Amino acid sequence: MSQQLDVIKKLLEIKSYIANNLEKEGLMLLKELKDKGVLNKDFARENNWYVCNIIEIISCNNIFEFLNGYAELFDITRCKNIKRVLECSISRNIDNTYVDIVLEEYKKRHDINAVNEILQLNKENLTNASIMLKLLRFYEDLNDIRDIENLVTIVISNINRIQDGKMLYVMSQEFKKYLNKESYEYILKRACELGYKDACIS
Repeated sequence: MSQQLDVIKKLLEIKSYIANNLEKEGLMLLKELKDKGVLNKDFARENNWYVCNIIEIISCNNIFEFLNGYAELFDITRCKNIKRVLECSISRNIDNTYVDIVLEEYKKRHDINAVNEILQLNKENLTNASIMLKLLRFYEDLNDIRDIENLVTIVISNINRIQDGKMLYVMSQEFKKYLNKESYEYILKRACELGYKDACIS
């Protein structure tokens, strides 16, 4: 018990570092605890609140470094604030396994509103084609046509910011049944201009 209290005390000190913008220093200290073996799965199972606390306060610049190092120990799906993981993925234009974890958890909860809220607050930053496709799958799995239409509107407004011709072509096919003819052909044209020949319309 004494050792566990010592670890918790140290973790709270590290949390203070992170809260005061000393994130790199905090992450280094956290790594030391993990390397010593005192921060392990058994400890994390009883103290899952810690990962939720850090997700809440760490910057989007460092949240994935934190998750890459410690998400395997904790269960982030038990955090009420997991939406921040998706928000940071969108704002930093980074697709990763945590996007899948968050969307899968929201799907289990049938919490479409949470995803809609994230999307509306971050729609100007949604420029990652892979995340767009994952959001489409999320809405399709929940048979949510209305919000698919909203997603399509956001995708079309940001389409010129995607610079990967092959990915644009994939998107044109995945979104095809939700696009009007003009939008569909425009995405193909953009993909063609970016050098993906299969998208070129004769």
